Amino acid sequence: MKRKYYMRGLAVGIAVTTILFALFPSGGNNKMTDEQAIARAKELGYCLSENTVTKEALPKPTEVVSDETASDEKGKTQNTPAATTEPQPTKLPEATSLPQPTNLPTKPDLPKPPEEPEKPEQTEELLSITVEKGMGSQNVSQLLKKEGIIENADAFDRYLKENGLADRLRIGTFRIPKGTDFETIGNLLTK
Repeated sequence: MKRKYYMRGLAVGIAVTTILFALFPSGGNNKMTDEQAIARAKELGYCLSENTVTKEALPKPTEVVSDETASDEKGKTQNTPAATTEPQPTKLPEATSLPQPTNLPTKPDLPKPPEEPEKPEQTEELLSITVEKGMGSQNVSQLLKKEGIIENADAFDRYLKENGLADRLRIGTFRIPKGTDFETIGNLLTK
C-alpha cells in the first residue's frame, strides 16, 4: 500500500519538474564572445596579467598578393609582379627578468648567544597504573590523578568521552611518564 503512494508521489514530482523545465528553459544558449567575457571579468574585478595575449595584441593578418600577373581594370594582364608584403616577425612581450640584487646595507651580524652546555638527559619518572575490569573512564581518570600523572581528572574524562576513547579502555598495567599529555595517555590506554 505504501509503495503505491510512493510511486504516485514520484510520478507527480517528475511530471511537475518536466513542466517547469518546459516553461522556464535554462537558457543554455547564452554564448559570450571573447570581448564580453573580458568585459565581464573586469566588471567582477579580475585583471589581465601583463603576459596575457589578447586579440587586440595579436598582429592583424596582412593581405599577401602572389607574384602571379595582376590584371588591370580593363581585363588586360600586365607582366609586372604585384606588390607583396612580407610578414613581419611578431614580437612578443619580453618576460620580466629576475630582480637584480641591490647594494643596500645589510643588518650587521648580531653576536650569537653563548651556547648552553649540554645537560645530561633527564630520565622521566615512569608511574605505573593498573586498569582493572569494570573500571570506567571516570575511575581511570581518578586513578591517574591519584598517581600524579595528570592534574585534572574531570578534564581527562571529558577528553576520553569527546574523542570516543571512554568505551575502548584496555585492562592491564601501564607505565606512563609523569606530565604526559592527554592524547598520549589516551593512546596508551586504548591501543
